[in-house]
Amino acid sequence: MKLNFLIFMFLIALAIRTPGQIPNSGFENWAIEGNCIQPSGWACINDWMGLTENCYSVSRSDDHYPASVGNYSIKIENTISIWPDWGAAGLVWTGDSTGFGTDQPAFPVTGHPTSLCGYYKFIPQLGDTMFIYFALYKNGIEVTGGGFMENATISEWTSFNIPVSNTDYADVDSARIMMSSFNADNFGILYGNSVLYVDNLSFDNLISGIDEAQMQNILFTFNPNPASDYVMFNFGKTNTENITIEIYNSTGTLVRRIFLNQSQEKLDVTDLCSGIYIVSVKSNNFTGKQKLVIQR
Repeated sequence: MKLNFLIFMFLIALAIRTPGQIPNSGFENWAIEGNCIQPSGWACINDWMGLTENCYSVSRSDDHYPASVGNYSIKIENTISIWPDWGAAGLVWTGDSTGFGTDQPAFPVTGHPTSLCGYYKFIPQLGDTMFIYFALYKNGIEVTGGGFMENATISEWTSFNIPVSNTDYADVDSARIMMSSFNADNFGILYGNSVLYVDNLSFDNLISGIDEAQMQNILFTFNPNPASDYVMFNFGKTNTENITIEIYNSTGTLVRRIFLNQSQEKLDVTDLCSGIYIVSVKSNNFTGKQKLVIQR
């Protein structure tokens, strides 16, 4: 009995650490418009280029990591040899194309993230410096964040862990991420056709297997978590028509199936016993899974 209790508490701790959802964190979802291909959930310089141009600074790459997770990564590159002005800048950020990584919340998170993790490769030219930055927000105010810069050649996939500058903060509710193949603090100053590859972003826990990627690479969040009476779903800008929610207990048994429509985002969970559950969401547009803890 004591061993089972310790295992249960350990699983609760793991679930509570799950901090939130980075949109399209494995860069598996892309939209094709004309000659342009866009990463879903992210904005980039591509947004300001014509759909029939032959020069785009952000593209999908088959070179990805880990090899067992997904099929693609994001390729961010300066293309000054083709396009000699700001349109050549390799820059991408979460959210929409209202500005160059506009300083505002872009996606919801929960909990207390302390770092941003992922994998990258960087092939610089003529002294370019890559840059990855993230910010965490509470009620629209930036409370902490972190950044990572590199100007050396990283030819093999390498993990990174960017800690927040200050861990002494209350739980946050949203975040944004920006990545560039040049020093974005000096926007417009590009030295060469440098290339940055990034894959499988996550908060706090480096993705190393397919199950973790499936947990991360989804387009919904819910709170509170742990929950006791109800959970409130947040699908962001995702179409919430024809959504099926399935809840499985720790043994893999289906315990609830709910069909959600646009007017239903609050789910009663008073009939579920305390424990760890997996919430599976399916629609015509996306699928995903997350852990849910019922605790009373």
